[in-house]
Amino acid sequence: MAYNLDKAACRLKDLRNENNYSQREMAKKLSEFVKDRVLDGDNGKNTVSQLENGARGITLDYAFAYADIFDVSLDYILGRTDDRKPINAPIKELTGLSDRAIEQQILIFQAGGSIIFDKILRSPYLQVAIVELKRFYDLNIPLNSTKYHVLVPDADFQRIIDGGSGSSQLIPSGIIKNLFTIPAKEALSKMVDEIAMEKERDTSA
Repeated sequence: MAYNLDKAACRLKDLRNENNYSQREMAKKLSEFVKDRVLDGDNGKNTVSQLENGARGITLDYAFAYADIFDVSLDYILGRTDDRKPINAPIKELTGLSDRAIEQQILIFQAGGSIIFDKILRSPYLQVAIVELKRFYDLNIPLNSTKYHVLVPDADFQRIIDGGSGSSQLIPSGIIKNLFTIPAKEALSKMVDEIAMEKERDTSA
């Protein structure tokens, strides 16, 4: 399986540091998944160090172990994607949040329990965002598309199908996407502000 060794090595180190593990602690974590390797003491520390500086290639057993320990995808560990979890990709595209920020928001929502979740579901701004995103996804335009698309007014559509003439305009996919995602982002931002202000009022009451 092809992968980017330098990027993968940096990711291993970054993930360890983010979780405040020493190299010895990381080796102990790995030993729970990689049973056929000696990872105790200095040997384990040296193995982690070699993986992090690219001196040792990342075998699949280590890659799977890191992915399980840090709950990220195997492709992320191997530097084949910048998305820690594929499920986060649409959220990142819409909000601009990083993977870590998305995970932190999920933890905040979980800590707040059903009260915050209920407020989110009832927010009219969330409904606006959902409507805009649905309108965009109904167009079946990939998020990373660099193609152009022809927009035709409804009044001219049937005329063109019947072989007649009508007006049309060639529009880049990015501009079409922004017509829907920018209002969606603004609606989500207003939703967050609304919930934050409501919480502040509840705290000061």
